Amino acid sequence: MRVLLMLLSFSLLLAGCEQQSKFSSMSDKELRQQRMQCKSIKKKSPGKAIACENVEKEYQRRLKERTRG
Repeated sequence: MRVLLMLLSFSLLLAGCEQQSKFSSMSDKELRQQRMQCKSIKKKSPGKAIACENVEKEYQRRLKERTRG
């Protein structure tokens, strides 16, 4: 039983790690447009604020990736 639980946990962990974010599949142009749109909204709903934070994180990740290599 313990081994089964460990295998299940491991498979869930792998499945979670393999998922790409919605933003990682976006083109650079689409991401920039989303970022500009987010920056233009003064008062964001909680859901929109989280989405905009994710856009910004992906933008910063790509920027850092480009400056490294």
